[in-house]
This record gives sequence, structure tokens and C-alpha cells, in this order.
Amino acid sequence: MGSRIQTFKEIESKIYKRLEELSLLATGLSSPNPPVACIITNTQEEILSEGHTQSVGNNHAEREAYSRFQNSISHNVYVTLEPCSHFGRTPPCLDLILENKPKKLILGNLDPNPIVQKNSGLDRVKNAGIEIVFDENIRNISNSFLEGFFSRIKYSSPAYIIKTATSREGFFASKDRKSLRLTSDSTDYYSQVLRSRVDAIIVGPATTFYDSPSLNYRKLNPRVEALIEKESNPFFKSILGEFNILESLVSRKIYRTFVISKKYFPREEFFLKQKKINEELRTKDTIFFSLDELNTEEEEQIQKITEYSIEKIQLNELREKISEKLFSLGVSRAIVEGGNLLYSEFTDKMTEFDSILKIETPVSISNGIPPNVPKLDSNLIARVDSDYWKIAK
Repeated sequence: MGSRIQTFKEIESKIYKRLEELSLLATGLSSPNPPVACIITNTQEEILSEGHTQSVGNNHAEREAYSRFQNSISHNVYVTLEPCSHFGRTPPCLDLILENKPKKLILGNLDPNPIVQKNSGLDRVKNAGIEIVFDENIRNISNSFLEGFFSRIKYSSPAYIIKTATSREGFFASKDRKSLRLTSDSTDYYSQVLRSRVDAIIVGPATTFYDSPSLNYRKLNPRVEALIEKESNPFFKSILGEFNILESLVSRKIYRTFVISKKYFPREEFFLKQKKINEELRTKDTIFFSLDELNTEEEEQIQKITEYSIEKIQLNELREKISEKLFSLGVSRAIVEGGNLLYSEFTDKMTEFDSILKIETPVSISNGIPPNVPKLDSNLIARVDSDYWKIAK
């Protein structure tokens, strides 16, 4: 009996791990739709088919999994979010469940979308003799990967990851703003993986001026496996190592978002860099918000590298206006990479779907600038080389 229980737990663990991997593959690709994962098993819980939400207008996770399911044997369906019950760009996944009649429908979360809540089909599923089970482990996966979707529904805003790397003294930059690398090669690799899974990256005026950042993502060679802490957040756990996501990347939009000002107007190096990225990607997915009125020459310089109008904003409405714009573009999750102006504005108005990612490094800065992020209790999620990745909610 003991060996049979152990065998079932191993099978169950494999299902959970694969749901995480499928969710990660969908993250970013499916926006603004939720990155849902679906697995079809036989009644012994062995995986027969799987799928995740595709790009907008294409298959949802359930339909993708059933498209690979070649027989009609008794089966169970695991899915991280309640199947949709309404027509959108694709037919309802609920109809697919009722048509194929699995023995069990094992769910992570109900869909908070008001359209689905008004027309939930779970009673129809029960009436068709299909057992519905809510699984706590799948709920944890769902909660972690679907934060952007939940934030869009509740707040009409993306979920934000407010990211900073600090020296051993707690500084993210030197006071003279000299260029200084804090993170290791391995941390840079996993940071690129993280970038590959979001829809937008945002930086402020001083960062744009001093660093001339690219904000695109680049394939790098990993140097070392991250040491994952137990009970880690499923989204970050998947980012940090068990699955080589960069091998499975597909081309998609990532909005490079810059807040600028007259005092810190971008330098020529910045414009050359963004022009080159636009040419390589054949897009102009740069977005600009200005805290000041720009002159004609400055506006023309910016308009050459973006297809969007420059939006003039006030400091006290910075987060709201950026959220409004990114929401309209279908952004579900975004990274805020600094500097302190953005750190203050975004952490002051954090929601339950936002998180602070703090990467503590052993590099020393004797006279520096601390990031304007609250001193929340941080959970260590991984050690990468000598860098410690911590998240706070």
C-alpha cells in the first residue's frame, strides 16, 4: 500500500510541475487573456495530452489540450482556471468539456471575469455527471501565474513587479551615478527570463538618462542553476530554473516604457540604441510619458522611435496614467525597474497583485542611493551565485 501511495504522489507532483511549465509558456504570449494551463489524464492520472492558452484569437488551454487528445477513453481534466462559458474570439471551452464528458474536472480557481460569473457553467458540468474538484496546489499555481489577469479584472491595471538590485549596504546606485554592475552573469540570465515573461518594462527619467537602457530581452547562456527555496512562489520558481524557457520563446510584443523629463532628457546614445532595436524587431513598441512640456525638436526626436503619441502626465497621476495606457494595450504584467521616482509612485499604491523583487548582491557601494521601496517582510525565493532573490507583497 505504501508504494502505491508514493507512486500516486509522484504522478500528482508531475502534473503540478507540468501545469507550472505550461503556465510559464503561456505567460506573456496570451495577454490580455489569462495564461491558463490544461492537462488531460487517464483515470490513473497519467498525462495523455496538454495545452496552454495561445496568442489572442487562437486556442484557449482546454481547446489546445483536446486538439491533441486522439481518443475517447475515460479521462480527467486539470485546468488552472474555470473554463470560459461565453463566446469571444473563440467558442466557449465549457462546451468542449460537456461534449467530451471527462470523469473529473479539477480546477485551480473560479474565473473572476463578470461575463463568466454571470453565466458560469459549472452547474451544467455537475448536471452532466462530471465531478468538479478544487485543488489547493493548482490554486496556488493559478494565483501566482494569473495575477496579471486578476489585476486587469479588478483594477483595470497590470500587475507590477517592482524590481531592484542592491549592494551589500542596500544601495541601488552610487551618488555620482557612475555605471556599476551589481549582479552576476547568472542573475542577468534569470532577469532576461523574467523579462521574456512580461508584457512591458518601465523606467524613470534618471535611469533613462544615465543608463540609456535597452529594455529588450536577450538570450544569454546560463552560468549556474539557481538554488530554489522550498514553498517558493510558482511563477518565480519557474522563472528561476527548473525549465529552460528561453528555448521555447516565440516573438511577441514587449512594450519598452519610458518616463522622461526636461532635466533628464534622453541622450543620443539612447535614441541610437532604440532605433537599432526597432529595426531588429521591425516594431516601434516604445511608449513615452513626459513630466514636462517638450519643445518641437525633442518631440520629433522621440516620435522617430515610437508609433504612439507622447503622453504628458503629472507626477501624482503617474501610476494611474501608465496603468491606463498599458491596460488599453492588453498588458497583464509589467516590471518597474526604477529609479526612485517610479519606486515611490508604484510602491505607494501597491495592490495585492503587485510584488517587490529585491536582488541583494555582495558588491560594495560606499556612498550610494537606497531604493525608495518599503521595508516589507521579504521571502527568500532563491540564491543565484552570491545574489539573493527576495520577494515581498
